[in-house]
Amino acid sequence: MVQESPQTVCLGRFSLTLEEVKFLPLVAARGLQTWPSLDSSFHPPTKYHHLTREELLQLLLRREAELGKKEEQVQELEGYIDRLLVRIMEQSPTLLQIPLEEVAKATQ
Repeated sequence: MVQESPQTVCLGRFSLTLEEVKFLPLVAARGLQTWPSLDSSFHPPTKYHHLTREELLQLLLRREAELGKKEEQVQELEGYIDRLLVRIMEQSPTLLQIPLEEVAKATQ
């Protein structure tokens, strides 16, 4: 049963702020059974131990944004490599050929 107040939402034995409720789909998508900081067996790494819940959430959002940018960069580089290989195959495919001696050594 969900009980609400102006600033918090109670889900069973958990009381979450309205800001934390926004992250429930993320928690569910990652397959977590409980909210990590409310689980007594959860011990955060010491480098994050001094941060508040809000600071941790901000850090998480920042890291996810950085990860998204890196994923975009990887996709751009993969596209560049694909286009480069196509140009090489069109203009000078012999550059991609492996000499027969190397093929014989690899199969042995």
